[in-house]
Amino acid sequence: MRSLHDEIENHPNKSYWEDRILERANSVPVMESQWFASREFLDFIDAWFDLARFFAFHGETTLGIEVVREYQDFMRLLRLQLLDKNNVEPLRTEIADRIIDLDGALEEIIKEAVTNLSRSYPAP
Repeated sequence: MRSLHDEIENHPNKSYWEDRILERANSVPVMESQWFASREFLDFIDAWFDLARFFAFHGETTLGIEVVREYQDFMRLLRLQLLDKNNVEPLRTEIADRIIDLDGALEEIIKEAVTNLSRSYPAP
């Protein structure tokens, strides 16, 4: 079994990792009432963390607008679910956790990109 490190090393093209996010976004069953708890949505979040590891390994500094749009769309859907009064407390906690997870993945990507930029353009 290949490790994620090996996979990142063998796929040095950022578009491969961004395409994984887009593919997984399309597989999330958003028409189901608890889509935020689905395996597909958790895989979508994992794909974001994989992209963050790619950024760290390859020194990447830019993020495609298509994946940013998916991030924004899912954050909007999660916030709507969080505000839905029909969702009981255990579900609201799970939704809040998914918001934290997805936000944390993007934060990790931004951290890596900024680190990589500072290596490329050190302060005088």
